[in-house]
Amino acid sequence: MSEYNIKKDQFKSGPFSESQVNQLLDTWSDQIRDALIEARNMYGDAISINEWEYGLYKLKNQLDFARNN
Repeated sequence: MSEYNIKKDQFKSGPFSESQVNQLLDTWSDQIRDALIEARNMYGDAISINEWEYGLYKLKNQLDFARNN
């Protein structure tokens, strides 16, 4: 196995692992969600919670694809 592949596997199983990335995304999205709700209530021009959650879902799926390909 080449050094590149070793480093790639370490990255995928370490900082880019599903559990690591999803934990960070969940923490950040909780913070953003509150601000999004506040902005939507105050100004009305923020995206909806459904749009936000769908975007987060798509991001997680794209990261999973990148991790496995």
